[in-house]
Amino acid sequence: MKIPYSVLTSFVPQLKQSPQEVAEVLTQYSYEVDNVYALQDTIQHVVVVEIREIEEHPEAAKLQITHVHVGDEEGTRKIICGASNIKIGQKVPVALEGAHLPGGIEITHKVIRGQDSFGMLCSKAELGLGADSEGIYILKSTTEIGKNILDVLDLNDTIIEIDNKGLVTRASDSMAFYGIARELASVLKTRLKPLDTKE
Repeated sequence: MKIPYSVLTSFVPQLKQSPQEVAEVLTQYSYEVDNVYALQDTIQHVVVVEIREIEEHPEAAKLQITHVHVGDEEGTRKIICGASNIKIGQKVPVALEGAHLPGGIEITHKVIRGQDSFGMLCSKAELGLGADSEGIYILKSTTEIGKNILDVLDLNDTIIEIDNKGLVTRASDSMAFYGIARELASVLKTRLKPLDTKE
């Protein structure tokens, strides 16, 4: 489970410990923490673009050639994509050449079936934001092109990654953000903000 530090502080408003200190507390008393990392260290050079044109790939039926506008003076960039949920006019996140993504992935210029590709349209999974890897992450139509995806999605945060194997041996309510926050507040003997259940 990947928990944003900001979520914990929203539920435990008097939390003074740093993300690293929280990880140490959880590991000592409750759950084993696998990793603590800042999203800006794992997602670099990913920006919002607008899809301006989509062509069929002449050598691969399941691939498409997209032309995306980044909002700079270079005009559009050509990127090969295999997702089926893209349409002209959509705003999507793109990892440009030189980008770094979770898992140590680095984006470089590639030639895919004879066609140049200068980046990668990203799914939520490729950004480390969820398990959905079937389609490209479609952003709101009002999203400003050229903006850093971390700013757009308010992801300038630190992630505390808990070992999922350890979670299944605990009560099922511990497998939610609020359950982890409650456990943390209990260990630290500090106030837990009541969960707002209003729709």
